[in-house]
Amino acid sequence: MVQSQSICFDRAASFYDATRGFPAGVDEEIADAIVAAVGATPATHFLEVGVGTGRIALPLICRGYSYVGIDISEQMLAQLRRKLRERLGQIPPQVSIQVADATALPLPEGCVDVAMTVHVLHLIREWQQVIGEIRRVLKPGGVYLYGYGDRVISARGEFEPRWTAILAALGFQPQRVGASSEQVEQYLQAQGAHLERMVAAEWQTAITAQALFELYAQRSYSASWQIPEEIFAVALRQFQEWFRDTYPDPQITLLGESEFQMLLARW
Repeated sequence: MVQSQSICFDRAASFYDATRGFPAGVDEEIADAIVAAVGATPATHFLEVGVGTGRIALPLICRGYSYVGIDISEQMLAQLRRKLRERLGQIPPQVSIQVADATALPLPEGCVDVAMTVHVLHLIREWQQVIGEIRRVLKPGGVYLYGYGDRVISARGEFEPRWTAILAALGFQPQRVGASSEQVEQYLQAQGAHLERMVAAEWQTAITAQALFELYAQRSYSASWQIPEEIFAVALRQFQEWFRDTYPDPQITLLGESEFQMLLARW
């Protein structure tokens, strides 16, 4: 298998749903929006590149759609297979879950109606190649759905700027591996795609300051995985000092607002 320069989430498989999962009902709301946006019928064949633990896939698979889910993380896919067996008693025959690389999809040309990437292109250095592969496997008239989240009001508020400033003072600047949503949109436009943007779901978030601090301390966010151990240890000590000074009550609740956005591309 060709291996791209992508960030693998094996290390996050055990806590991914707890830290990135949607609130109850939001996954079904997103599934409703996807079905409506792409005009899905019982015959629609879906492909999700970077399917992970199935945040997007599960509601669609449970509705009976034909679905191919690929990921480079075997541990993430193991979580998805487990959830499918718990919910449905088996992996349905119209569903294929497999380890594969996004830059070399193991599929023939023109075989899927809808191809999706959700929160994944920022993790893949060769993201343009991924879009090229998606175009290759889409049927004529098919739809590419690029899904991404946006924190309208972020609970991470003061945390992220302070963490970034501490790292910068220590001489470390995290590097983006793949593309931002703006870069993806510009690239799709340059490729002649007709684009449609929509918000699929909106919800409120709530987390205690202590719980948010622990997400940084436990390296829950993939951007922290590239930080050398010696720098991370010093940065965390400084971050903890700031946290204690800033949040004398660590159990205070931090509120936020999030939304799930979709960019639909048709050629």
